[in-house]
Amino acid sequence: MNGLLKMYLGIVACSLLGVGSIHAQSETDAFSLSRTETDGTARFQAMGGAFAALGGDLSSISQNPAGGAVFHKSEMSMTLGFDNRATTAHWYNQESRQSRSNVKMPQIGYVSSYYDASTGNGFTFAINRNRVIRFDRDFSAETNPEGTLLDYNGVKGIPFSIADYTGLITPENLRYDSFYDPQKGGLYDANASWMTILGYEAGFINPGAGGAGPYVTNFYYPDGSGSKVPFGPKRATLQMQERGYMHSYDFNFGYNWGDRYYLGASLKYTSVEKQLVSLYGEDFSYNDYLELYNELMTTGSGFGLSVGTILRPTDGLRIGLAYHSPTWLSLVDRYYATAKTHYTSLSNDGSHVNKVYQLEGKTPKPKGSNSYSIITPSRFVVGLAYTFGNRGLISVDYDLMPYSWMRIKFPGSTSASLDNRAIESHYGLQHTVRVGGEVRVLPALSLRLGGAYSTTPMKAGNGLTTFEGSSQTPILVAGTLPHYSIQKVQWLFGGGVGYRFSKSFYMDAALVRTQNDSYVYAFPMLSDRNGDPLKSDVFATPNAIKLSNSNIRATITFGYKF
Repeated sequence: MNGLLKMYLGIVACSLLGVGSIHAQSETDAFSLSRTETDGTARFQAMGGAFAALGGDLSSISQNPAGGAVFHKSEMSMTLGFDNRATTAHWYNQESRQSRSNVKMPQIGYVSSYYDASTGNGFTFAINRNRVIRFDRDFSAETNPEGTLLDYNGVKGIPFSIADYTGLITPENLRYDSFYDPQKGGLYDANASWMTILGYEAGFINPGAGGAGPYVTNFYYPDGSGSKVPFGPKRATLQMQERGYMHSYDFNFGYNWGDRYYLGASLKYTSVEKQLVSLYGEDFSYNDYLELYNELMTTGSGFGLSVGTILRPTDGLRIGLAYHSPTWLSLVDRYYATAKTHYTSLSNDGSHVNKVYQLEGKTPKPKGSNSYSIITPSRFVVGLAYTFGNRGLISVDYDLMPYSWMRIKFPGSTSASLDNRAIESHYGLQHTVRVGGEVRVLPALSLRLGGAYSTTPMKAGNGLTTFEGSSQTPILVAGTLPHYSIQKVQWLFGGGVGYRFSKSFYMDAALVRTQNDSYVYAFPMLSDRNGDPLKSDVFATPNAIKLSNSNIRATITFGYKF
């Protein structure tokens, strides 16, 4: 085993980053801050967000900025809601479920309309705040404790632990005292990743003779033949908690030309606040264990533009087109991480204990920070709707988001070319179809139904879309956050009612269920010197955690026309 390890130790993974590694972002971070959800007014949600050709709803501005030009009267609205999010995690035949409920205000807005009924012309100005996405996810996943994890993969005697991962990403020629000075408490070598630093401080890994590589795991145990080998962990756990939101503020201008042509443009300001806390742990023989704890807070803001048009060639038919520019986000990360280890040093035959070690490492306090930028992908929207007088309507939208257009930028001369090449390689087009309908059953009462479906944004054929087993493709991860998520499909189904109390005051209600499936990997596959994944008989990772995220939302919108 030692020979096999030494053969491959010193291989630097694609994810190897410098001391600034805890600063660095990853492709999965970019996606997390680029995706959107169907949220907003109750009417908008109940009809699946299919408003590109309809307009006339304050949340429709987020779908097509020409939607503001459809208003004939000034209007204000506010939306309140209750949601329950449940996350089910499946890992090595173990299942766990966690849920969380909260009250929200996903939308508030105002539109001022200047409409001339005699000519059918008019213009509008609107301000609307719409929630783009809510980061609200809790899960705790645990492997089956019977036997080692390698038993489940059908592979024995290969590096598997995150301690092995840390050893493999540590350059062989890196001396421990060049990045860690116990006298000064200093961490100062730009070639050492934060996983290397924490791993060494906490006892995940140990250097070879002379204080340099190859670096190997400390979790060696007797194999019954008079020697010690690195056994895989008996059990692994991953706990994660996400909180936060992204809100968009649309400053919208619209022009109505004869109630046939509607034009609109929006300046969009986006605010970001996201918190992530995670704890990854592995249990070994002799009550040994390791733990890696992370805190990460992301805050920032950015701007984007959108333009759109709605055409009404006949009284019933409506056609909508919209383009949303990228959002240029300026972000700051604040981070903190700790690692600790309990391991037992045994004689080769296991007859006696040499020493029991309890070690701990941590990133410097107070929390470090880093500034960077993310450019989200553009969005293209086309919609088709038909209205049946005052009796009802049906609407269909198609959204296209090329996630391969996402970009990460660092200030100064620091390059993010590796991250951006990974984005281009792993992410592709996401297609979203939205369908909504409304029928007026009474002069004051309307019933609504709608749905939406989004494909995975991951490119096919690159090892990321199988979603089974261990990680098959090297993925860039940020700093000491070893885990990453791969998005699968998303869908929404809902309905609602609308009631007009008078010509001025109305209330809408919606009940919507969304499903967002994803896969979480505890840590990524490694690459060799040629950039190819290491063979499965050299290095393995734990199987993917299958996450099913279900959200049931009850929403009420109060509106006033004047």
